[in-house]
Amino acid sequence: MPLAILGVFPQWTVDDAFIAYRYGKHLQEFGELNWNPGQPPVEGYTGILLPLLAAAALALKLPLLISIKLLSALATGGTAALMLSILRRFEVRPRIQLVVVVLFLSAPSVYVHQSSGLETSIFTFFMVLAFWGHLRLLLTPPRAADCLLYSASLLLLSLTRPEGVLLSLLSLGLVSAHLYRQQKSRAALLLIAIWLVPAILYMAWRIDHYGHWLPNSFAAKQATGWIQPESIKSLVRFLGQHALLPLLSASLLLLLEYDRRDAHWSHWKTLGRFSWPGVLFMLGCWLVYFRSDLYMNYASRFFFPFFPLLLLLAAVWGEAGWRSLQQKRGEHPQRTRLVGQLLIVAGVLQMGIFAFKWRGELAFVRYYSSIVEDEYRPVAKWLREHLDEDATVICYLDAGAIPYYSGRRAVDMGRLNDAFLARENPDLDAVVDYFFSYGAEAVVMTSEKKDDYIYLEEAEVIRADPRFQQYELIEVFENDVGFPYFQWVYRKAQ
Repeated sequence: MPLAILGVFPQWTVDDAFIAYRYGKHLQEFGELNWNPGQPPVEGYTGILLPLLAAAALALKLPLLISIKLLSALATGGTAALMLSILRRFEVRPRIQLVVVVLFLSAPSVYVHQSSGLETSIFTFFMVLAFWGHLRLLLTPPRAADCLLYSASLLLLSLTRPEGVLLSLLSLGLVSAHLYRQQKSRAALLLIAIWLVPAILYMAWRIDHYGHWLPNSFAAKQATGWIQPESIKSLVRFLGQHALLPLLSASLLLLLEYDRRDAHWSHWKTLGRFSWPGVLFMLGCWLVYFRSDLYMNYASRFFFPFFPLLLLLAAVWGEAGWRSLQQKRGEHPQRTRLVGQLLIVAGVLQMGIFAFKWRGELAFVRYYSSIVEDEYRPVAKWLREHLDEDATVICYLDAGAIPYYSGRRAVDMGRLNDAFLARENPDLDAVVDYFFSYGAEAVVMTSEKKDDYIYLEEAEVIRADPRFQQYELIEVFENDVGFPYFQWVYRKAQ
């Protein structure tokens, strides 16, 4: 199903994906994992796996966008298959398994992310694979192959996004402790070594190459103050649209009906060991997100990887509660029938929410694709045709597709690929001086109007500075869907 929908889903690629592709392109062409070859290195990508995949695709002369999106579609299918396997381990009845997979594959956000070109679907797959291995090691004697697969999934998860390190530490700690109690200390040490040794080597290289523990993008997203209300609202929207009804239904059923004195379900202890790393992982990530400006949180991008985990928890909790209810069916037949009908209503309502969301997500994908195809790529083509290869372009604010397709040196005023702007937190005067210090041959400024420049205050201050008069407006690029988003291209006067 994910592969089939990939073929008919509107084709689009999010601008941020081209940042990772640019790093991969430079690695393949120059052997340098950097934003601008020859300049001090900056780590503007989120995780190293996507740039490496891009470099591999380019080296093999494969179509880059198709390759990444095909991998994402396979990851989506793999995630659904792993969810089924986990539910079978918990002896969840087939009917509930089917409902969970249908809910997962019906969510429009699944297909927005698998076609975006970013690592979201791949990260989600490695996360669920890690939980699958986690559960397998809790329930079966450890084999070398299981240990290798589990630790490798955690390592790949950590290389895909920094959040993977947190889950790796939580899961490894619990599984290792379990194996030590089972007198399987050699297996526990093997798990730790397979993940820890490459992780230490990679971290040592990162610090030596970039000089920082965390990516530049992490610093760029850190907001002033402790809590960002908009980030909390984003989480509430995600839960309400994706998992509130399944979680609420399963939780109420479990709380009202489950009796631990009954012996009808033997996996309660295993569920606790399976759930705690996931719950702590989600809480840890959410606390970090609450202190961040979640740019480009389309289709709940930052929270989406938790979607399959929340569905799994709801399914297992629901199974435990339903089994307890079935034990009492003879005493309360009407209640059993009523609860079953309410669960069906909850499932139908959740599907209705997804059906409503499809329209909005498709509209977003279509207008965003138009911005990339009608603005970013034509701008990049103009820059490539009119500027020398060693020319510098300042991008305010979108610095993904334009730098990638133009192949010119780029200054990212969006801060993701600029260590000074992201880490030094300069004031407005310093930012303006920094802008003009490059003496760039061209400037691309995003505006919300075609005839009158309107955008962020910082951008308007830059344009109002007398030094900006050295740049003349060449052309304003617009999209063909009428979305109020334009690229004003300036060139330095000859």
